[in-house]
This record gives sequence, structure tokens and C-alpha cells, in this order.
Amino acid sequence: MGDLNSAGSDFAPIVSPDGKLLFFTSDRPGGYGGQDIWMSELRDGEWSEPKNLGPDVNDQYNQGVDCYLTDDGKEFLYMTKCQSPEGMGMCDIFVSEKKPDGSWSKPKPLPEPINTKYSDANATFDYINNALYFVSTRPGGMEGEGPKKLAGESSYDIWMAERKSDGSFGTPRNLGIPVNTPGWEGVAFFHAADQTLYFSSDGHGGQGGADVFKSKRNSDGSFAKPEPVDYVNTPGNDIYLSIPAMGDVAYLSSTTGGGSGGEDLYRVPLNFLLPPELLAARSLKIPVARPEPKAGASILDTIYFSFDRSFILETEVGKLDQVVKFMNDNPQVQLEIAGHADSLGEPDYNLLLSHRRAKAVKGYLVGKGIKADRLSIAYYGEDKPAHANSPESGNRLNRRVELSIAK
Repeated sequence: MGDLNSAGSDFAPIVSPDGKLLFFTSDRPGGYGGQDIWMSELRDGEWSEPKNLGPDVNDQYNQGVDCYLTDDGKEFLYMTKCQSPEGMGMCDIFVSEKKPDGSWSKPKPLPEPINTKYSDANATFDYINNALYFVSTRPGGMEGEGPKKLAGESSYDIWMAERKSDGSFGTPRNLGIPVNTPGWEGVAFFHAADQTLYFSSDGHGGQGGADVFKSKRNSDGSFAKPEPVDYVNTPGNDIYLSIPAMGDVAYLSSTTGGGSGGEDLYRVPLNFLLPPELLAARSLKIPVARPEPKAGASILDTIYFSFDRSFILETEVGKLDQVVKFMNDNPQVQLEIAGHADSLGEPDYNLLLSHRRAKAVKGYLVGKGIKADRLSIAYYGEDKPAHANSPESGNRLNRRVELSIAK
């Protein structure tokens, strides 16, 4: 990846939801000691010279970027910090919030039960089911003598914790078989769009040290037997695969030969990773000329939300940016933004929830420069389901906002 790689180790690439910022971890010169988090901006199709995130985020210890999360209009960077005096164990998961000026706040550690006196690292979110996945050396994992443990290194497993409506987390559970092994499962990325967990492991066989595998989450929360992602695996260590919400490439890091240093950053075409139907869903077909849209016409796929939440999901940002383009190309158009909810909970609460969802979408569009007087809000609670609701689980397809040309 050109000038992004250095003679040192460069790994853990994460792209912001709008596709304009790339965060990664590096021990290159110019940092504050050990591994730091660096950032590059996309300019005219090329990534700029990386910049260190600075002393508010980085310090003399090791820190690395995990994931980028949008939540109720706010933006957060999750990261792993090791040997930090503010942590509970050798490594802990921290979170930093983006400030209005674009800088990042001093990271704060997540409380128990996520962080423990053991090592906890590499957070990734399932935005649909409101779950946090991470790796940990805590008791209750898959015991064994894998290659990492025999070499004196910590042997991680992948764990999952549900996030509650108040933002706290439930008790983590080990994913167990078939995902975890007595070996090392050290890095995970959850692709919410197709409910697939991508992770690196040296316990499932493969071409080299740690290889990338994928496992589909079933509707009951269990996971299918992992399959190797053959296109990205090499005789070296292949880790930190991530799929951005926008663009046509994924990113990962690898120690395969031919790079600039120890670990290097690599691009992977998405058509080698995702099925055709998912690739088609990422390519929204919105007219860019100046049509004469008819009142009441829907202009794009529905914007979906997590259960009991009104924040814009990372998976939906690309859709809304296409709406911004559509509105800029068609300055005469006015939109109706209609919020909806499923049937779980009280009807009055769901009405307010659908209102918050509509306001979140309007706020995003206004923040991108669309005038507020071109956007009207409607909200219906659970009264206009697009699909049948289940008494036990509602229906995630009803947690939505629909946009149409205003009459």
C-alpha cells in the first residue's frame, strides 16, 4: 500500500464509515514509544502521508486501533492499550470519542466485565444484534498447548458480550467450538451486513502461521464451521482483515515476503471476499442526472437500525452519503423521512423511538450540507410494519427509516 508501509510493523487497518480516514497501528519512527495509532486521509483517490494521532491518544506504551463506531450521532474509536497504568490487565480495551475539532479525546478503559486482570483486546461490533466481539486470555477458554502457548505467548480466544440498551455490557461468553480451538484465535472482525465473523487463527490449519478464516453467524447465535479465506492466506501471518462500509476493497496486514518491514498493510478486492448479491447491495443505483422525480417515489434502500437504538449504523452511512449526492444533484427535490419501529416494547415508547430515528437521519443529512427546509419528518412507531413481527423478537427489518420524495 505504497507510502503507508514503513520499515517497521504496520498493521490493524480500519477505515472510517465515510471511507475518508484510514487508521492503523505502527511502531515507525515519530511516535511516542512502542506501537502507536496513525491516521491517513483519502485525497484524490490516494492515501495521504500518515500522521500520528498525538499524545492525547498515544503514549509510551503500546496501543493499537480496533474499530470505528458511530453511536447516536457521535463517533468513537475503540483501541487496545497494553501495559497502561489505567488498565486492569496486560492489555485492555479503551474507547476515545471524536471531538468537534476532529481530534480525539483521551481514551477511557471499558469497565468489567469486558476488561479483566487478564488480557482483553481487539474489539469489533455486530451493529445488527448489538454485540461486542473481542479476544481474551481469561479463564473459561479453550485450554490446550497451541503454537503460541508453547512459544510462551498468550493464547487468546474469541468472546462475545451483548450491549444493553443503557450502553453497558452483559456477561461475556466464549464462542467455543467450532470457532475457538486450543490454539490462538487472536483477532476478529465482524461484518454485520452478512453476519460473518472473520478471524485469524493458528489452530484451524492453513497455509502458514496465523491464517484468516470466516464463520457465518446463525439466527440462533451459533456459528458455522470456519472456512479459510484462501485468497488472502500466505505462508506468513495473515491478520486484521477488515471490510469498510464503503469502497470496493478490504484491508489486512501480513508478514508475507515482499513488503517494507515486519508486518505490512495490504488491499484485497471485495469481489474475492463477498458474494455477488452482497456486492450488488453495496452499489446503490441512485440517479445522478437531474430527473423529474415523482412525489412519493422511494429513492433508495431502507436505512436500518439496531434494536432499541437510533444511532446511524456504520453499514448505513454509505447509503446516506448517496442520498446527499442525490439531493445535491436535484436541488428542487424535498424528502420525507419516515421513522418506524418493530413491535417490541410499549407502543408509546416505539413511537418516540421512531421519531428519534427519523431525526437522526435528518441530522446526518443536514450535517452534510442539505438544507433543513428540504427535509420533513414523519414517524409511525410500530403501526406500519414492512414485515410481520414476532412476539418474541419483533423483526429487525422493521427497525427502519424510509426516504421518499415529498408530495
